[in-house]
Amino acid sequence: MKPNNIHYHFHLGSGLPAILSRLETIMTAVTELAPKIEALTAQVTKIGTETRSLITKVQDLTDALAATPVPADVEAALVALSDQVAIVDALVPDEVPAP
Repeated sequence: MKPNNIHYHFHLGSGLPAILSRLETIMTAVTELAPKIEALTAQVTKIGTETRSLITKVQDLTDALAATPVPADVEAALVALSDQVAIVDALVPDEVPAP
């Protein structure tokens, strides 16, 4: 089988300004990403902090109620809440302490 040779020809004279203009547009868009990524990271960090605080409060409530007799419906509601907290906790990575 004879190999196919494909030859590309384009003229940089008139196309080069268009290419450079598009490159500038792309680079501008890329530089605008950093602040957006930083804002999203801050938002996720805030969510993680709030979630960890909520987990602590639920654990404190669970510990306080452990020694107190409660009605079965309250116990069931607490178990359901604990299950939901575990689901959310699994979604949010644990905070790594700063060195």
